[in-house]
Amino acid sequence: MGALTKVLTLVVFVLAQRISGLDMTDGGNRQEHAALCSFFAMAGRKLDIPMIDPLAEDDYKYIQELNFTFAPETWQSKFYKEADRTTVHGDANPASLQNVGEERHWPDWKEAAQAFRKESKESRVKELLEPPLTSTARGIAAVEVAAIAASAWTIKQDYPALTAEQKAYAATNPPPDLAKALFGGGATTAETVTANDPFGKSVGSTARDQICDVGHANSGIKCATAMLACVCEPHNAQATTNGECTEKAKPVGNWNGGVSGPSQADLQKLAKSCGTPPSTKLTRTEIRSAITHLRSLIHFDTNDGYLGHYSGTGCNGSKGHGICVKFTNLMASDKTQFETKTWVAKFVQAAEIMDSLQQTAAKAAAVNAQLKNMKV
Repeated sequence: MGALTKVLTLVVFVLAQRISGLDMTDGGNRQEHAALCSFFAMAGRKLDIPMIDPLAEDDYKYIQELNFTFAPETWQSKFYKEADRTTVHGDANPASLQNVGEERHWPDWKEAAQAFRKESKESRVKELLEPPLTSTARGIAAVEVAAIAASAWTIKQDYPALTAEQKAYAATNPPPDLAKALFGGGATTAETVTANDPFGKSVGSTARDQICDVGHANSGIKCATAMLACVCEPHNAQATTNGECTEKAKPVGNWNGGVSGPSQADLQKLAKSCGTPPSTKLTRTEIRSAITHLRSLIHFDTNDGYLGHYSGTGCNGSKGHGICVKFTNLMASDKTQFETKTWVAKFVQAAEIMDSLQQTAAKAAAVNAQLKNMKV
């Protein structure tokens, strides 16, 4: 038998084991366990997101102050209540500024005027005013600086504002949503997983094939721990000998659908079976690779998708039927449910927000660089 023939024969055999009517063997869901564990390896890790530089306010204000001081005295005097420039007007109306761009520029003008109040020590440009320029030089400088100040204002408008999601990720890293996506409820580690939180409810009295069906009204796939239970927790009567996933991950008890659900101890054992997460920062590439790999393990029977061993008659936990997660109509009317209707959606969102933060950081840096270069 040639090498290629051997490979094809092996592939056919493996696929037959996964989708045929044969009973599941020990470790039949080892691949699914490993793929899910790649998410548990992300638990508690800080996301690799950039620091976003604040707007270069000093550089911007420097330009605006310089623009103000080169303006004619008649213009400058409009901003003050008194002739000696003790107090700046509160808004543009008493300053007799109408239809001159005050609706956009008043905050900048007011702040610049504050820097030149009587006895003020706030000005960033006073040292440039000594010795005083000639009237001709001031006139030339005024035109040039006014153009620079106008450009600086336009550039400042491009400084990116963070979205609510970006602010949340920047303020709290790692974001709590990812821990909830892994463990359910308020659990943040495998050691704090409870019996009900992974499913969002008590599942003892509900049929297992309903709990493990993403599209069912009674679905309990609220987090990765619940999905891990569906592919690894043994059936009360029709279980494998040494574990559906790995021998080390094999729970002590079982899941007797309609009678009793997985115990807290067994759910914790399953989550712990994935090992200790590394201390490195979590990247967008790692998240997307994990999503792609897990998605690739879903196989199909007509329009329905299955993660884990499936021979027929639903994901009821029996090795002769299905120890799996069902995605109803995944190939037909609900093609995005894996990415949008399961806990995986939180990781999809995380990668997208990380993308946007990278773009925002780059844009902020570009704006600041332009303002610094414009500073005279």
